This record gives sequence, C-alpha cells and structure tokens, in this order.
Amino acid sequence: MQRSLCIVAFFVVMVAEKQRQGLISQEKQRMAVQAAKLYYEKDRSQAEISKEMNVSRPYVSKLLKLARSSGIVEIRIQDPEEHRVDVTDLQDALCRDYHLEQAVVVPWQSENPLSELGNAAAKYLHSILRDGDIIATSWGNTLHAVSEALIFEKNLKKTLYVQLCGGVSSVHSAVHANEIATGFSEALDCHAYLLPAPAIVGSKELKELLMAEPDLHRVMEYAAEANIALFTVGSFGSDNALVQAGYLSSGEMESLVQKGAVGDLCAHVIDSAGMVCDSALDERTIALPLAELRKKRYRIGIAQGEKKIESIRAALQSEIMNVLITNVETAEQLLAAK
Repeated sequence: MQRSLCIVAFFVVMVAEKQRQGLISQEKQRMAVQAAKLYYEKDRSQAEISKEMNVSRPYVSKLLKLARSSGIVEIRIQDPEEHRVDVTDLQDALCRDYHLEQAVVVPWQSENPLSELGNAAAKYLHSILRDGDIIATSWGNTLHAVSEALIFEKNLKKTLYVQLCGGVSSVHSAVHANEIATGFSEALDCHAYLLPAPAIVGSKELKELLMAEPDLHRVMEYAAEANIALFTVGSFGSDNALVQAGYLSSGEMESLVQKGAVGDLCAHVIDSAGMVCDSALDERTIALPLAELRKKRYRIGIAQGEKKIESIRAALQSEIMNVLITNVETAEQLLAAK
C-alpha cells in the first residue's frame, strides 16, 4: 500500500514537472519572439533589450539563438553577385533578332529599377557624345531618371538639347519636362529648347497655326536636326499617359484599341507593326514625325516591364530604335516573343 502511494506520488510529480516544462517552453517562445522583434525589427542592441525585458544580456543572446534555431527568425542573405546574369548573350541575341546596332541590358534589379535603367542610359549617352551633337528627348519618368543620372561634361562644344514632343497637361508632368531639360542642360553645359505646347490639340488646323509660331517652329527644326534621340515607349490602356492627361477619352482609347493600338512613342500612338495607328489623330499630335525620327543616327529606346513588351516589340519591329536599353527580364521576354 505504501509502495503504491509512492508510485502515485512520483507519477503526479512527473506530470506536474512536464506541465511546468511546457509552460516554461511557451514562455521562452513568447520571450524569444519579443526579443527577436526588438532586435531585428526595431534595431535595438542586446544591452537595450536586456533592460527592457528585465533579463540578463547573456539570456537575451540565448533567446535570439532560440528564435533562429526554432524558425521564429529566418535569415536570408541576398548577394547581388549570385544573381548577376551574364548579359552578353542577351545583348547579342537582341541585336541579331531585332537588327539593333547596340543593346544594353541591365544585369540585375535593385530596389529602384527605374533609377538603374536611367543610370545605364546615361552611361551609354556619355559614351557616344561628341562636339556639335543635338540631343532630343521625349518626356516622362524614364527620361527624368536619365537626366538625374547624367554627369557633368565640361569639354563638349556647340551641343544642344531639344524636346521631341509636346508635353502633357498636368503640372506634375510639366515640371518633369522642365526638370529633364534642366538636367540635360546643366550636365552637358548646353542650351535647352523646350516645346511649350500640348501633346495633342483639337484639330489639324490648330496644330498648323501653333507650328507656324516662330519659337515653336525653331524648336521643331532643332528636333529635326538632332542626331541623337532618346525616348521611352508606353503601353496602351487606361493608365497610358495620354489617357491620364485627358488628351484621349475612354471612348477614343477603346476605338484606338480596336484599331490595333499597342502603345505610344513620343506622343504618337502606334500599332503592333510600330506604325501610326490613326492618321487623323497623328495629324493633331505635336511631335517630330516618326519618319523623321527614323533618320536619326542614334535612336535610343529606353524601356522595361512586362506591360510594355508589346509596345517595345512594335517599336523594334519597325526599326524606330536602333539602340535598346532595358533589363534582363524584359530582354528575355522580347526574345521569347520573337
């Protein structure tokens, strides 16, 4: 009887001990989570955590170790070198398949892919610049990124900057157009000529009247004389810049889609063959004609992104651009679509 009581007592003690250990384990887990959040999310030191949690510093170290070993915290190291792609083959394939003179493929993406693309375009531009060049650009976020990435060129002579197309109506985009011109002008130490007109006007006659103005006419003459053109390509739909700015209504947009519109380039709406999609609309568009754009020595298209694949491909098919600057993902998709 006495022996039986001892066995029962021992069993009760063991159960209580296991329950106590379970409680301790849950408490440790809770503390490990708390310590991990303070250390990894709030960037607190172990000394600060020990004071806040009222435990010793070595105990904080144990809690952080527990957090890692139990999977509460997972540490991953992203080494850019591991994800670096040898882009030479991609560049050669783009040149071969799309008859380009040059392709520049950004090897990997940072947290700011647009800035990275702008840096690549600016670097390429600096490599080809010579005295007497006239550089013409479109507007938009991509060209703004290029203008911010330019470095000062103090030895260039008789260089000019000019805008290829009228700007959109919004203040934000107008500021962008001015900032782009300022960025190029300051970096290249040259005069800049803006095209102070809308991208699309109400009639062909109004466009002709505006283009007859001496100041606007002179800007378009410089745009025609430019030997270097830099531009981006936009996708077509409700988020297109021309639609967002109110130049095209939703009804006009749908009509253009039915006609085969896939994007815009220097304010010209283009189809899948890279040709003007609607001649009547193009007659109201204030921009250097695509036929003139194709005469440039350097026609540098700067674009990336899945949404733009169709419009970039259209511009490549019609050889509007002879230089493409893009990223790895876009390059791969363009080659797969060929």
